[in-house]
Amino acid sequence: MRKLPVEIWLHITEFLPNDTLSELLGINQFFFNLAMDVRYREIELQDIPKAFKFLSQLQSSPTIAKRVRRLKVHLDQLGRLGDPTTNPHELFMVQDRPTIPLRQRLRSTLVNLRKRYSQRPSRVSLEALLEELTLILPTMSNIEAFLVYSWNIPHQRHDLVRFFSAAWSGFGATLRTLSLGGNIEGFKVIQASRPVLPALTELRFEFTDNMNPPTANSPEALAHAALIRTLLHDFVAPFVNDLSPHLEVLKLWSWASTDLSSFFKSLGPFPRLNALSVWAAFDRSFADNSSHLTEVLYQTSPTLKELMLRLNPTGSRFSDPQSELALCHWLSETVNNNEQFATGLRKLEVYPSASDVGLDTLITCISRSATTLEQLNVRDRYLFTPETIRIVTTFHTDARLTFLRLNLRELPVELFDLFAKYFPNLQTLALRAADGEPTAVSWNLSKDLLGDLEYI
Repeated sequence: MRKLPVEIWLHITEFLPNDTLSELLGINQFFFNLAMDVRYREIELQDIPKAFKFLSQLQSSPTIAKRVRRLKVHLDQLGRLGDPTTNPHELFMVQDRPTIPLRQRLRSTLVNLRKRYSQRPSRVSLEALLEELTLILPTMSNIEAFLVYSWNIPHQRHDLVRFFSAAWSGFGATLRTLSLGGNIEGFKVIQASRPVLPALTELRFEFTDNMNPPTANSPEALAHAALIRTLLHDFVAPFVNDLSPHLEVLKLWSWASTDLSSFFKSLGPFPRLNALSVWAAFDRSFADNSSHLTEVLYQTSPTLKELMLRLNPTGSRFSDPQSELALCHWLSETVNNNEQFATGLRKLEVYPSASDVGLDTLITCISRSATTLEQLNVRDRYLFTPETIRIVTTFHTDARLTFLRLNLRELPVELFDLFAKYFPNLQTLALRAADGEPTAVSWNLSKDLLGDLEYI
């Protein structure tokens, strides 16, 4: 059995339940190391008890730190639990409770309770937890994926520069995936921590506005908008561009009301990018100049294999048709002005708008990648049967598609014959059906009807 590569054994362990995995620990050293690698491969810190439990394990066995490959830290949730204004009953309390000798257990319950709770518990602050993590992170030298979310953390109150600097010193040289989520003002902390990430191939950004934004259209709001644009241009864009020569995956999701036009103008080039994901409200994020997003798409087209564009105006799922005019025009112009765009894609996920022009644009993209597409996900548009038929028949009958997700206004049985004819390799079929208006969503399919296909 030892002759099998470790990677194969790791794959086998993915199918084992936790209790079986625990039993492997006692077989021999090989299976002990294998089980420990699986147990600590992914660590997620989202509440203070789990965080301190993990830190105590590292203190008792320092070799555990080198087994971690993926670390996910929710600073926003840890900060809420560590906030002294939080309800004390929601907090994790650290107490030094004395051990009770056996003879004392015979005493009355009242005496035991008094001894057990006589000391006042102390709250754990986020600052204390960050200090502990700052000491531990340099020892976690084998982390390949680092995910940090700090949506509501006041960065001026916490030393996150030291936190990130400790992370880079520990695993910056080998890190392959970095995912950061938070308000835009906090991203300048990343640049201040001076990251050197030569092996990074996947970068994910999710950002939003300040949790307490100024009143709309006020002088403070205008000044704040100017500040955010400066931060994007002076901190976020240079950080992305430092990594661009070796980036293969880039995800930019914005829930902010800030215009991203100048930010996209500052990006690139990306000579090795094969996956691009952009999710933002088109009318807010590209009101100034949408051509800079177009330039990024054109520049990456030769290498792009996966494309996700969710540009619903105002971020809503069912937009007002009038609010989509600019998006429709941009989609049509972007696709039709460059015949090389959207060619050779393996994965396409897009909101095509609710207009006929948007559907035509989607059909054009599919036709350009009909022989290579393996996954198609049409987001948020509910299709009539003729529209669904147009999409399906754009493919050849020997299409490579293995995943298909559609939203349908109606669901005739004939569609399944069409799916079977054009998609012989289909493994996952996700259909969302609506009775009448899309806002009244109901599920009209069952697993029995779909047979071996997966219904989501």
